[in-house]
Amino acid sequence: FDWTTPTAPVADITFGPVQRDGDLAPKTAALLASEINARLEVDGYNHAGAFAIDPAIDPAVDPVGFQAELTAANLRGFVDTSIESTVFVRRDGNTIMTGPLINENDNWSLIGRDADGNENDAPQDPIASANLNDVFVRSAGDNGMWASETHELAEEAYRLAVRAPLFVTNIRSGDGVAKPDCPNPMIPKVYAEPAGFIGGPDLSDTRLVSGVRTRINDLGANWQIFMDILYEGQSSFQTVPSDEMGLIRVTVKCSPP
Repeated sequence: FDWTTPTAPVADITFGPVQRDGDLAPKTAALLASEINARLEVDGYNHAGAFAIDPAIDPAVDPVGFQAELTAANLRGFVDTSIESTVFVRRDGNTIMTGPLINENDNWSLIGRDADGNENDAPQDPIASANLNDVFVRSAGDNGMWASETHELAEEAYRLAVRAPLFVTNIRSGDGVAKPDCPNPMIPKVYAEPAGFIGGPDLSDTRLVSGVRTRINDLGANWQIFMDILYEGQSSFQTVPSDEMGLIRVTVKCSPP
């Protein structure tokens, strides 16, 4: 087998002239070729065929040669495994597989070649790996895309996902929030904003509010978040004194450093 030119085995077979009662029988040769091709197609041998007239001869270009082919009654066959086929994998070259394809070895499971017949580079993991230039992924509704495109979409989805909020919740002033584990190089970040507040030491002694802010203490594995209120007529912020006087909305996410 020569895998260089062409990139797959090719065989030309000459059975010789078909005769009937000692005479050449061109019509019989054509019928035999037609019947052989029909049976090969039914059995799944899409890479083999037979012919009585050389398909390389164009009657418009070489009418004399074409007439000679008609009268010669030669029956010939071919095998060309480089022909495009709808036969993907068969157990014995004929029977269609109905079960899984299992390859028990520690080398390539599937090798792909480019248009020039060159094999792809060695796979990252030689154990049962498929080494192809690309794979077209089909889906319902005749939609599909190349695996390289789905990989790009997955990467983009991942980039969007890691930047999305991991969770959003409401806490009371002084509560702690645990830091998430973020993929490198992302780092955990927290965003806090007042969700509701009442000025004063308790509900029985409310006071007018001039300003409100949140304050975050980084404690290593978690954050502690406070709400501070500036009361009217005072010059400094006061931490909300009780659970019922304030509510903080917290958003935790992974963000670029």
